[in-house]
Amino acid sequence: MVELSELAERRVAEIEPSEGKVELVTVLKAVADHNRLAILGLLRKEELCVCELVEVLQLPQNLVSHHLSVLKKAGLVASRRDQDDSRWIYYSLNREALAAHFQAYELFFDPCKAVPELDGIDREAIAARWQQSNTTRMTRRATKRQCPR
Repeated sequence: MVELSELAERRVAEIEPSEGKVELVTVLKAVADHNRLAILGLLRKEELCVCELVEVLQLPQNLVSHHLSVLKKAGLVASRRDQDDSRWIYYSLNREALAAHFQAYELFFDPCKAVPELDGIDREAIAARWQQSNTTRMTRRATKRQCPR
């Protein structure tokens, strides 16, 4: 039987980036800021320039530019220069990178995916045990919170 720590190490190794790809940790750090999440939410709708993001977010221009730089290094945001006036840079979501990261997260967080040692695992039995232990925990919490009168 394979130890869970070995499975975790293998799981991380499966997701480790090949050359040219951004590490999972870099992406998670990039989206761990509420301003960057707001920027991603706005870029989800349409392509925007820095001045438009500054106006909507009510943040200083240098801070928005910094957040865009972090998101761009993480591969989540793409940029393009305006053809008529190259001073204007427009930012958009890198949807292909987002799809790839989503698959990596799905692989990482689903313990039954892509791990041969767990292929035969009974997911329904695990779900039932989880539900049972969750009910037990909730019962314990409820009795601890009751007034001891």
